[in-house]
Amino acid sequence: MYTNFEWPLPHYYEAPPAAGFDGHEPAIIQQLDGKRLEGVLTRFLPSHGVVEFTPKKGRANASLALTDIEQVRLMHALVLRPRADAGELDRRGQVAKPSEVQSVSIEFVNGNSLAAQTAGFDMHEAGLFLFVLDAGRGVIRTFVPASSIKRREAMRAEMRTLKQDGIEKCLLGLTDIHEVRAAAS
Repeated sequence: MYTNFEWPLPHYYEAPPAAGFDGHEPAIIQQLDGKRLEGVLTRFLPSHGVVEFTPKKGRANASLALTDIEQVRLMHALVLRPRADAGELDRRGQVAKPSEVQSVSIEFVNGNSLAAQTAGFDMHEAGLFLFVLDAGRGVIRTFVPASSIKRREAMRAEMRTLKQDGIEKCLLGLTDIHEVRAAAS
């Protein structure tokens, strides 16, 4: 099946049936050079390096390189609900379940930083998907390309899952995302 968007959900959560992408998502893209773009994200396939965006005051799609992007924020808040299938918890145990609120701090290669409370995150080879809590409205989906991350810290050690602990090692180049996923499965 062809899709214009690759955007996972945090582990142990699901979106209401009508939620998700409708083909175009209001977004803000912060670039590494300091430029801020507002408009509509029309295509987002970071594993393939594809980011297409229509600026607010424009009519044509612009293709953006992941290496030029600091972060992409989708402005439509998404209300998540705990996943009804408890099978994963039964298989992996309560230790694998992350806390409902996780602190994340990122230092970007351009010197900027981001500190946020999240409902979770998901690391992929292309970058980090964050689910930033938004004062009672749900979560704001944020993507940070791997190439823009200088340093990242996430939550207290006792709150970390095996997969989350492996992400630090992945970002430091001590392992790769495939090994992290295999160890956490």
